[in-house]
Amino acid sequence: MSTNKTLIIRYGQTLPTSVLITVEFAKNSTKIQPKLITKKDQTIIEATIATTDDTIIGATLISKFLSYMSNLAPQQDPLILTEIDSWIEFANNFTNENLLKLNTHLTLRTYLVGYQLSFADIFVWSKLKDDNISIPENFQHVNRWYNYCSELEEFKVVKSNEIKEKQQQQSKKNEVKIAETGTKKINVGSSANFEKLKGAIEGKVVTRFPPEPSGYLHIGHIKACLLNRHYATLYNGKMIVRFDDTNPSKEKEEFVESILEDLLKLGITNYTISYTSDFFTKLLEIAEQMIKDGFAYIDHTPVEELRKERMDGIESKFRNNTIEENLNLWQEMRKATELGKKCVMRAKIDMKSLNKAMRDPVLYRYNDTPHHRTGKQYSIYPMYDFACPIVDSLEGVTHALRSSEYHDRNPLYAWMFTATKLRPVEIEDFSRLNFKYTLLSKRKLQWFADKGFVSGWDSPAFPTVRGILRRGLTVSALKAFVFSQGASKTLNLQDMNKLWALNKKEIDPIIPRHTALSKKEFLSIYQMVQLQLNLKLY
Repeated sequence: MSTNKTLIIRYGQTLPTSVLITVEFAKNSTKIQPKLITKKDQTIIEATIATTDDTIIGATLISKFLSYMSNLAPQQDPLILTEIDSWIEFANNFTNENLLKLNTHLTLRTYLVGYQLSFADIFVWSKLKDDNISIPENFQHVNRWYNYCSELEEFKVVKSNEIKEKQQQQSKKNEVKIAETGTKKINVGSSANFEKLKGAIEGKVVTRFPPEPSGYLHIGHIKACLLNRHYATLYNGKMIVRFDDTNPSKEKEEFVESILEDLLKLGITNYTISYTSDFFTKLLEIAEQMIKDGFAYIDHTPVEELRKERMDGIESKFRNNTIEENLNLWQEMRKATELGKKCVMRAKIDMKSLNKAMRDPVLYRYNDTPHHRTGKQYSIYPMYDFACPIVDSLEGVTHALRSSEYHDRNPLYAWMFTATKLRPVEIEDFSRLNFKYTLLSKRKLQWFADKGFVSGWDSPAFPTVRGILRRGLTVSALKAFVFSQGASKTLNLQDMNKLWALNKKEIDPIIPRHTALSKKEFLSIYQMVQLQLNLKLY
């Protein structure tokens, strides 16, 4: 029995096609096992037999040796070896005249030499491939032979390599612009606009993605998440995924799990998980201190009247209550008494402000729905405008990236740090992702799901992460689409067709294609001949 030898092949950036194919054949050999080693500074391709240190130099000799040691057609016959050598010489001097000779030679043949595949077929096919020689359509026998070889398993590795190269080239096109910070580099979309974060320090940037666990992630959320991930990576910092679970009426553990699963599907990892509910006790303490400092008061004006007063800029009759009165009402809220259930805590800012977000917004309210994490431990819950800036500061967030829909609330966000004396956080706005003829409102999507118009949140008709992935969108296309917009503040209405066009570019080089015929429409050759005769007679 022959001893199985190891052939160590060292090459530079690209492995020649003939070697690539013969390596595949050699993998099933009992005589030789190839081992590939890439070296950037390698200028020639060479191979060494591990047991003897014998060296072979050059792609032709290495691939020829591998073919002789593989399970190809018997090649010990001197006549066959001579024919193979003649085809190697033939392939090294391809001309139109040679193509014609090749076509003539293959007229009644499946292989170039004998009745089985040989190194002659591998080498000539590889030469046509490497030199990008176009085979005219009228050379039908060459085309037949070339296509037949292409479908052999060992030849398919060449196509796989081409697909990888195309994907890399496409990735480079989508990631032309390179953002740099010191020695750190990260690729972003070619038309992206990524401004530097104000006051950012390498290694100390902390961003956060705060989804509310009241529904499934949709494409709009992904833009926010990817931008936060991008800047955290860019500055060698970290990202926090914080569940903003301050409204127990809408939130479920199911949505927490689905959000984490969707992030994993999108390849978004390496983040810290936290919950706003982890800070409920601390938030209550801060709220009480705001009342003592005169920055907040308790109001039990009926809801509709309170809304109208805010719209009209009218001060509440409870606005000027004493601190003692406010603290008493605050305790009523915490105890969930009948009076406390009617109360809300409001910030004391400016009821005449042109920015209505600053007209004494509600910071705390009563809710008797059990919380999915804390149960009935609390009866009052903070509003987003209260909890978000405080938890951002407490968790060490340095930059809060928010979509432009929150722009009018930025002054309120900044005011909270003044009222609480906490470390301020920088705000960075980016444009919200909107699409033509596409609903992104969780409330409206929930209505469709509840009414049974779709199978669920993962319906291909939904713009949720699960829906669009199920419909066939690739993660790479989704990321390319988001990064092509960057962190621009310019509002625009996107077209879903652009997203699917990017997806087509991603999958076109790699998607398998099949031809199918309906059995009902099959016609035998005899039936077709009869049909033609009938038509002629007619």
